[in-house]
Amino acid sequence: MDQLFEYCVYGGKMLRIKLLLKFFEEIATKEERTKLREKALLLGICVHLLVSAWLVIDDQIDESETRRGKRCWYKLEPKAIHHAKLLVSFIFTILKNHFRSDPNYRNVLKLCLTADIKTGIGQNMDMLLSNPKALDKYTISVYNRMVSGKTAYCTFILPVRLCLCLLNLTDKKLRHWATSVAQKIGILFQAQDDFIDVYGDSNQTGKIGTDIRNGKCTWLVVHALTIMNENQRHTFVQHFGKNDDESENIVKDIFQQINMKQKFYLYEIQEFEDILNEISKIDEKYENIASAIRNVATIFYQRKK
Repeated sequence: MDQLFEYCVYGGKMLRIKLLLKFFEEIATKEERTKLREKALLLGICVHLLVSAWLVIDDQIDESETRRGKRCWYKLEPKAIHHAKLLVSFIFTILKNHFRSDPNYRNVLKLCLTADIKTGIGQNMDMLLSNPKALDKYTISVYNRMVSGKTAYCTFILPVRLCLCLLNLTDKKLRHWATSVAQKIGILFQAQDDFIDVYGDSNQTGKIGTDIRNGKCTWLVVHALTIMNENQRHTFVQHFGKNDDESENIVKDIFQQINMKQKFYLYEIQEFEDILNEISKIDEKYENIASAIRNVATIFYQRKK
């Protein structure tokens, strides 16, 4: 068990813990920060455990080689999937031990259960869509639904909603707005991941990209399919999803021909502006929350890893 935590939980950027704590610190009152910071940290750990568990599963499904600069856990441990579910079980142990007497215990529990279910559905869509023979299903709308589940909910929606719950902010319009904005940030975040998988530096990311070889439904692919000419599409179909260097390089060459790098950079700018516009729509009395989410979005804008 110690090795599992050392290898799969500790280390990395601890992104979700930092995100939840940053959001909490910015929207809580001084009294709430003093009283509830430990609980906020515990909720951040719960989110981190959930993400860590699904990364273990995702790596095995994708047959990835490395994670955080190390060999993937399933490469060392044949019971990796079982270990991932153990990590999820620890979330509910933490909640039971530290939140059972909290008036929002049921809501916190429901949010974590929902996140696990939605992430599982998104991951299942990702697995089913990794089929280069069914490119007609690789559409922008399907992609957005998939990444809303597998990435946006766990990475952004869950931390934001848990903070609102911890601080007893129950306004339905606020929850709906926060969920909508967090979802948009999450979709952009996954699109960035897709771009980094192809164009990123593995020495910086700690992960060797496999999306082209695995025939993944990614931002680059769904958009490229809408602008390829007939010859490019014919060549793409022949080589996409093939596990060899030559085919991967041919697909990358097609991306270069249709200028996918520049198209992504423009998309990122436009999507970020759309997120800022969505943030501005909240009631003025929640300006501190709008500011906190704006700061979160800015952190991930034009990231490289």
